[in-house]
Amino acid sequence: MKSSIPILLVSLSAACTGVSSDPIDEGLSVLGDKHMFVTSETYQGGLLGGLDGADAKCADRAHAAGLIGRYKAWLSDAHASAATRLTHSSGTYSLLDETLVAASWGDLVRTNLEHAIDLDERHHVYSPPETCGIVGGIAAVWTGTVADGSYTLGPGTECGGWTELQHDGFYGNGLAGNAHASDSHWTDSLCSPTCTDHAALYCIEQ
Repeated sequence: MKSSIPILLVSLSAACTGVSSDPIDEGLSVLGDKHMFVTSETYQGGLLGGLDGADAKCADRAHAAGLIGRYKAWLSDAHASAATRLTHSSGTYSLLDETLVAASWGDLVRTNLEHAIDLDERHHVYSPPETCGIVGGIAAVWTGTVADGSYTLGPGTECGGWTELQHDGFYGNGLAGNAHASDSHWTDSLCSPTCTDHAALYCIEQ
């Protein structure tokens, strides 16, 4: 029997899943202040089209809003993490209205942000219907990523590389962050909606 009931997965970092930090690639280091936003559009986790598809969605949203610069998704799968595929700037990371989120990449991948990433590409506050009531309700954003930018190794956390709604006849799950949070729950809300559910993406200027 197929199941469409969302499964809540508690990601307890190294205690349960052995999550480890990704090595820093000096080739990813860049200069300059960067902007970031949460998409106004939401997407089914299993139909993102993988990491490349998610990056394309960020680029599309940025282009539609007339933003300058290249944007990629804060998203990980079993083959590549956000930390190993996004540039690491020594400059600030801010919302599009210049609200500071982090003073540098190093601060971005620490536990707490200066401000939640809650502004979309149109400068509107992201306020979708909340999901995951068991953890108090979240404004869901697909991440598959823990606070240090590494891939969360727990099962059912990335919708089969963000390309599968189902696996072996059962609906999969993907780890989501909470766009209303500025602690580690911004990227790891302890909730994994089903891959048929809709959530936004975080997009970061490269």
